[in-house]
Amino acid sequence: MSERGISTRRSAVVWRGPSVFTGNPVQVVMTGIDLKSVNEKTGPMVQISVLPQGRNPSLDFGTPREHDVCGDCALTGRGAKRVCYAAYLAWLHGQHMERYRALSLIEARIALAGKPVRVGSYGDPAAVPFDVWNELLVRVDNWTGYTHAWRTCDERFRHLLMASVETTEGYLEARRRGWRTFRMKLPSFAVHPGEVRCPYETCGVQCVKCRLCCGTERPAKSIVVNAHGVGAGGSLRFVQKELFP
Repeated sequence: MSERGISTRRSAVVWRGPSVFTGNPVQVVMTGIDLKSVNEKTGPMVQISVLPQGRNPSLDFGTPREHDVCGDCALTGRGAKRVCYAAYLAWLHGQHMERYRALSLIEARIALAGKPVRVGSYGDPAAVPFDVWNELLVRVDNWTGYTHAWRTCDERFRHLLMASVETTEGYLEARRRGWRTFRMKLPSFAVHPGEVRCPYETCGVQCVKCRLCCGTERPAKSIVVNAHGVGAGGSLRFVQKELFP
């Protein structure tokens, strides 16, 4: 995926089916198959999103329909209430996805072989059955992935995804449940003994080279990062629960 736009030639729908969260129809879309992403943080990775079928995802912001792909993620919403940084990406997908070609899971697995993959560039991967991801990622070089549905999703996702948390309480609970975590914090908040700061934040190492955000696939510390991106300002009301529970 390029932040300047999405090429329909390098994009494909690889799965369609009911959302695990709501039962409504969703689809898995991969972009940047030729690895020409210009995302400064991730580097050149194939980007995979979970999108609703038949409508622009940006029309769902702040409505119950957004639950189809995002579940109960607290970072969703509309306007100033939206903390999620992926609003522009969701809008871009909506402009182009009717022209995306279709690939079977087998064809997609072959196309992804040996490549680095970002799982859930928009949408929560847990909206899609675990077995779909297990099939898609079996031959990839490496991947990153995150879920806010770590309390309720298929426990096997612990092996693929990081639990996204915004508080120490969430961090401790997720760790007790066997997850590695990706915690968003304010710059003044402490790093816990079981965490390490995101290497991109400390020394500019891109996700494609870091390879730490892949669930329990790697026996590494959890990751913590200062609030960043388009929604950084709005993140305050979530992470400040440390000060005002």
